[in-house]
Amino acid sequence: MSTALLFDNVSHSNLLCRFSCKFETGTRSLVLIAREEDSRQFARLITGMIQPDSGSINVLGFSLTDATSEILMNLRLKVGIVPFSGGLVSNLKVWENIFLPMTYHFGEPAVQSQESARNYLDELGYKGKRMVLPAHLSLFEKRVVAFIRAAIMKPEMMLYCNSLEKISTTEQSMLLTVINRFHAEMEERTSIVFASTTDAVDIHSFDNVISLLQR
Repeated sequence: MSTALLFDNVSHSNLLCRFSCKFETGTRSLVLIAREEDSRQFARLITGMIQPDSGSINVLGFSLTDATSEILMNLRLKVGIVPFSGGLVSNLKVWENIFLPMTYHFGEPAVQSQESARNYLDELGYKGKRMVLPAHLSLFEKRVVAFIRAAIMKPEMMLYCNSLEKISTTEQSMLLTVINRFHAEMEERTSIVFASTTDAVDIHSFDNVISLLQR
């Protein structure tokens, strides 16, 4: 089995100190962290938005040490992120937010992608309008939009940044069902769920559980 993500002796601010860890391709991992901000920092490290103070990170075969802008752009197309707050563009409507990355990189979305987005909205119980601004959405709805935005790009890696917290148990269940099915749709897809509590997840359902709570 190949390695999708490798941290080699990584130190960064107050987040990591000489941290080494390997995430195998195709696995589902739970990373327990102290606070939501930590998952945001992990996502930024994994996508090369920030550099660690020391050590090296390898993502989907890309070394982030001195990576060029072209390499980083190619990497980011392969990594989907569902931020805690959704990470939506405030002046773009739901449908526009969903297709922003796809439109930017590939032009007009294909009919199949649009149909997939509609199906996800229905399955995740979205009852609102597609042409409404994010300010009118609940926290769960913002995460639904963020998930669909990432999923239609068919990424090799998914990062869920405290995405199952501070929503209802019904919403957690709906999102988990779709997340698990989406993971299984691609044999080599690697999924990492960051969480500050295990209340919303079954730790026994993951291939790996990494706790950073004592760091």
